[in-house]
Amino acid sequence: MLPVEAQFAPGLKALGFKKNASTWTRETSDAFQVVNLQKSAFGEQVYVNVAVYLKALGDETSPPEHRCHIRARLERIAPESVSEEIRSLNASLPMPALLLSALLDRAVAWLERVSSRPGLDSFVESAMAKLCFVHVKVRAHLTTFTPEG
Repeated sequence: MLPVEAQFAPGLKALGFKKNASTWTRETSDAFQVVNLQKSAFGEQVYVNVAVYLKALGDETSPPEHRCHIRARLERIAPESVSEEIRSLNASLPMPALLLSALLDRAVAWLERVSSRPGLDSFVESAMAKLCFVHVKVRAHLTTFTPEG
């Protein structure tokens, strides 16, 4: 396990995420929330991928990040003040505790937002959604959804 991965594990586990390889998943009533660490094939850089798989749009019970309905790289949705630090994460080096805390807070807040109906509605209409992958099924689901069904 890479040092940066070892740092993420306790915080995510404490929040109810379960680990499989370099991916952590947490189930909610409506979605699976996914945090994935991806090491660059060309160096020591690490990417933090966050994703949500909506249960209403599929039947997977352990979706990998690349099959989730909403996906983002954490640096794209993080405040500008930490984006550069996120982009420069090194797989072999430990990260500062303050950055780790900010990453966990930001990742989990985003996952919570896009996993709930009101948050998902506002997210899809936001400028931030343009920085992320949002599957076409999500927009169709939002336009056909009724509170009773």
